[in-house]
Amino acid sequence: MAVHATEEARRAQILEAAKRCFARQGYHETKVDDIVREAGLSKGALYWYFKGKEELLDALCDSFVKETQEDFLKGSAVKTLDPDYLICDLGAMLVERVLSDPEHRLIWMEHWSMASREAESRKKVSDVHQGWLDILVPLIKKNIKEGKLKPVDPRQLAMGLMALFDGILTHQSFQDMDAPALWRSTTRMLLEGIRQ
Repeated sequence: MAVHATEEARRAQILEAAKRCFARQGYHETKVDDIVREAGLSKGALYWYFKGKEELLDALCDSFVKETQEDFLKGSAVKTLDPDYLICDLGAMLVERVLSDPEHRLIWMEHWSMASREAESRKKVSDVHQGWLDILVPLIKKNIKEGKLKPVDPRQLAMGLMALFDGILTHQSFQDMDAPALWRSTTRMLLEGIRQ
């Protein structure tokens, strides 16, 4: 048990060092030497746990997405499936969650940018989007079935919400705005058109 705990702690130490380096220097400018120096470890120790930079970036993104999806699912499970709460309030909570960790936001933006150039990154981003579709589409269908939303295409609505989310986070990177408030106001306008 203690060995497993030590291995997990070492992995977390390496991931935190990689997160700081990627956020500070960008993925492509960060060298493995930078990460091991930041972590205070040897290259051998890093390679014992990770194959290289790409696996580190993937692990950071996977961890952040998993935590964010778990937060969303907790929120959607304990509250009514009211569209205002589900779309406006939980969505704003997710925007706040992403923006609360600038390092993770920068890393996710880096990964997203890489997806436009690299097939492997594109697949990872596509898998994340599919994971969100798997969560959102059934919730939207339930609201339609209960008569809370007009019979819109649930997949199209979910994809539109994800595009809005990505767009707000992108604009937040270079434009001063209250991103959660923008999410709420935009989604409320959208809901006015599709609410039953």
